[in-house]
Amino acid sequence: MNVTCENHFCVYWSEDTCTLRKISLDAVGACRDCVTVEVPKDLLAQKRQELLRELREREAQWGEEALDL
Repeated sequence: MNVTCENHFCVYWSEDTCTLRKISLDAVGACRDCVTVEVPKDLLAQKRQELLRELREREAQWGEEALDL
């Protein structure tokens, strides 16, 4: 059985699919079998800054492309 999963921080997540053969859900539909990956705060902060920088560069590029129209 393939179960779609959006929790990228679960150890059982792989390409939007749960790798477990069977899962249990609680009363509100949350997975009881989820094991969360811990990401060091300094690495998370670094990756956030890198992504923000990339998004700002893309945004600036979009603005330049819009002027060319």
